[in-house]
Amino acid sequence: MNRAKNLFEEKAKEFDNIIPLIIPFYNEIYNIVIDSIPFQKQSSIKILDIGCGTGTLAGIIKRQFPLSRITCVDFAKNMIEVAKIKLNEFKNDIDFFVGDFNKYKPDEKYDVIVSCFALHHIATDEKKVQLYKNIFNSLNNNGIFITADIVLGANNHIENLNFKKWKEFLNKHFSQEIIENELLPKYQADDNPSTLFNHYKWLNNTGFEEIETVWKSYNFVIFGGRKLGK
Repeated sequence: MNRAKNLFEEKAKEFDNIIPLIIPFYNEIYNIVIDSIPFQKQSSIKILDIGCGTGTLAGIIKRQFPLSRITCVDFAKNMIEVAKIKLNEFKNDIDFFVGDFNKYKPDEKYDVIVSCFALHHIATDEKKVQLYKNIFNSLNNNGIFITADIVLGANNHIENLNFKKWKEFLNKHFSQEIIENELLPKYQADDNPSTLFNHYKWLNNTGFEEIETVWKSYNFVIFGGRKLGK
């Protein structure tokens, strides 16, 4: 986590230009996350964005759900500073917090909790399970959790296929030297993705229902679940 935090602090100002070159379907993924929010566009909903980065998702949400109130959390201070600038027009409706999202326990409950490409930075399965418990406890009844993230393949063949397809995408934007000496070593050293099956298991054990994969392309996936009212 510390290595990832330091990287994001260093790259905050360049992040918005670099990340679409690293993640396939980057813009489409954000739009699909928004489409998956099951509330009317004029609803006064409260939303928590975990690992908000430079505020891209929060900005899209705010424009689609103008009456929403959003809380943005990220462990990189520089990312939050960029997000504040990008989202300045919504400053009265967005709160920002710097901190480890695995330890963040809000005082209020939310209708929607979202996270894009953040959970794979959590170092252990145990900490991911704890985060899912925190997320579940932070949702209102009938609230929804939606995440876009990187997952491991269920076996070596699928994982190798995922890696091959991702490298083919990277080859469109970066030299082989940058891919082999910078991007892939950083991924292997700093990221800790889990299988989609494990995420499903953890969500189910936590109490989530209506668990669903909304979209998937090789190792990039959008999934989530709902906390039903009792």
